[in-house]
Amino acid sequence: MRVFFTILALLIFSTSVAAQPVSDTTIRVVGQASVSKVPDLFHFNLYIEERGQVIRKLNDSLTDKTERIVASLTEQGVEQRDIASMQVQLQPWYEHRNGMTEQKGFVLSRTVSVSLRALKLYDKVLDAVFKLGATRMDGFEYGFDDPRTLYLGALELAIQDAQQRAEKLAAAAGVKVGKVTSINEMSQYRPAPMMAESMMKVQRGASMPGEQDINARVEVQFELIN
Repeated sequence: MRVFFTILALLIFSTSVAAQPVSDTTIRVVGQASVSKVPDLFHFNLYIEERGQVIRKLNDSLTDKTERIVASLTEQGVEQRDIASMQVQLQPWYEHRNGMTEQKGFVLSRTVSVSLRALKLYDKVLDAVFKLGATRMDGFEYGFDDPRTLYLGALELAIQDAQQRAEKLAAAAGVKVGKVTSINEMSQYRPAPMMAESMMKVQRGASMPGEQDINARVEVQFELIN
């Protein structure tokens, strides 16, 4: 009798397992999407430089110029959190004449990194900082105040694109798409650098960023159901 119940239980278990739909066929697709938006940040670096023989005097002059430039930036609406002026470099100042190298003193320089949130201030800010003693600028780069949210939005659209691609392929093959079995993120957000503009172009007020695309790409694997 005990053997009979054991065999009956095994039969019930086997029937239960067989009744569950099992899929060992999958499809893997790549989804991609982009979100377009006009940049709301503009990053650049200012350089202030002093040359001379006495380091203390160079430092006093450099500090004075830096304070006046930072004050000008804040007066024009640049937030203090968007100004960084900690990087300072000191190096020998050499001049080359008639095949001879002579040390004339020292070069003391400071880098001021600036982020503009009001892009309309771009031309006025550049004009002011050069009048106050900035010697050059570089590192032009447009960006976004909250790039993570924009990129996550693009990722979501990319997954939807993968779903649509999988459904189209499955329908053509006469099957249906089941649940997702794996997702692989194939992209990450990186701001696109902007080429340096000439001072002539800046003075004409030709600073128009236009829209930037934030792209996302994912690889998604789905089950296929007959």
